[in-house]
Formats: sequence, structure tokens, C-alpha cells
Amino acid sequence: MLPKVLILEDDRQLNRLLRKGFETVNLTVVQAYSLAEAYSALERENIAIIVTDLGLPDGDGTELIDRVKTRSGGNCPKIIVMTGRDINQNSYKGHDILQKPVNVTELIRLAIQVRYGRRI
Repeated sequence: MLPKVLILEDDRQLNRLLRKGFETVNLTVVQAYSLAEAYSALERENIAIIVTDLGLPDGDGTELIDRVKTRSGGNCPKIIVMTGRDINQNSYKGHDILQKPVNVTELIRLAIQVRYGRRI
């Protein structure tokens, strides 16, 4: 089973746009619109990259980040945080932060670097 990208974004239009972008570079996408859907996807899918918003209808994306880091031990998926918030970069050390509005090309480039281990 190939590793996948999990997109956790409650804005359905942005979620679809991101999915289409990832699919153009042959990355398999799993979409989630809430923390509950994301947790379910993580249980059943081989997720290599998580792209998450912080503001979600049923909680905060930081909850997902903490849970993934706790449960995965040293084999944590790469996490890319998208947010419109003014955040402390040090709070998300080890994760890539993209400010909204997200540059989709930049996000896809970052995901490719993570997935295939090469810069483009």
C-alpha cells in the first residue's frame, strides 16, 4: 500500500483544490473535514504526510499533531500546518508552517520534497 497525504481542512473548496493539486503530481490523497474524520483515516490508512488546518469544527489541529506524535513514536508522518493565525513558530518546531492564504504550488512542492526526498 502506497503512503498517502491526509488533508485536514474544513473548507471544502480549499480541500478539493489541494486534493487536485496533489493528484497532479501522483500523490494519493485522503480527505478529512474534521478531527474525527482525520483520526479515523489515520487508523485505516498508511499516511506519510499530514496537511492540517488549525481551526476545525470539532477542535484544533494542534490536538491532531499532539496525538500523532504521541502514538507514532519515532515513525511520525511529516506534518505541514496551514493557518491564518499569527502563531509562534517555535511551538511547531519540526513542522512546516504555511500561512493562509496558502500558495498551493508551494504546498505541493513541499509535499513532493517530503514524499520523494528531493528538492524541486
